[in-house]
Amino acid sequence: MRSVIVRAGMRLHLGFYRFSDPPFEYGGLGLAIEEPSLSVTLTDEGKAALPGWVADIALRVLGEIGVPSNVGVEVEGFLDRHVGLGTTTRLMLSLLKAAYLMRGEAVDLPAMAWRFGRGRVSGVGVWTFIYGGIVVDSGRVPDMGRVPPPVSHAYFPPRWRAVIALPTVNGYSMSEVSEEPIMKKPLKHPKQDILYSAVARLLSATHLGLFDEFVTSIEKIQELTGEYFSRWQGGIYCCEQSRALAERMKSLGLRGVGQSSWGPTVYGFTPTNEGAGEAATELTAYMREVGIKGYVWVTRIARNGHTAKVLNR
Repeated sequence: MRSVIVRAGMRLHLGFYRFSDPPFEYGGLGLAIEEPSLSVTLTDEGKAALPGWVADIALRVLGEIGVPSNVGVEVEGFLDRHVGLGTTTRLMLSLLKAAYLMRGEAVDLPAMAWRFGRGRVSGVGVWTFIYGGIVVDSGRVPDMGRVPPPVSHAYFPPRWRAVIALPTVNGYSMSEVSEEPIMKKPLKHPKQDILYSAVARLLSATHLGLFDEFVTSIEKIQELTGEYFSRWQGGIYCCEQSRALAERMKSLGLRGVGQSSWGPTVYGFTPTNEGAGEAATELTAYMREVGIKGYVWVTRIARNGHTAKVLNR
């Protein structure tokens, strides 16, 4: 029996460095994280036993590319959707990678991602899956017809860590369908020049391993991104739980604090693993104290957006 296993960590979306700057629209930046992660296993015989929305996506993706119905499909790991971590894109790309490996064929992941509706606003989810590290995309150009390509890619210093908090927010969910009318026609940001300056400093700082410069740039991009979207999400953050956790992160000494995509996931950075562990412990205690349900964890920034292996037995 032959099996293919693809594992992918999630991603953080760090905001946009442009919105409307004709001919460009948007321009995203984000990074691959090791945890949480999901794994997809395909076997050349068996059956699929998948929950709800995961089954719907698997059937659509595998069916459209002609994978036989007798191929076994198993998906494990982190499967929370619409929480700001890019789960849907990770699942689709993992399924595509596994299916083409099973057939012994190469796959054009950006082209397939576009075919299945991914990367229409930001290419961060696609490129961080392919390359890992931190990626800045070009922004889209009307009628471009493809995922906005990467204009910069870098790897993080191995000691840097992200502390991530995912609060449970009942009744909140921002899907691709609900965001579409908001993202369809971007507006010009009144502080566009500051955004351009911040992303240039961020990229230089990442390549040179300058933590203070990196997080200061992230803080500025997050502030201005939050200002832009505040008219739709009621403030810099999507929800009171996310705002409270972000403020607590800052008080604990975490830097570069921000909200990933539409949230409710929030994150902050430390230059060492020891500092990250202490902050995560304190943040977990704070959540218990004030009654915020959810999860806190520490992760490295992934050097590989995904891994894949073929097993023959």
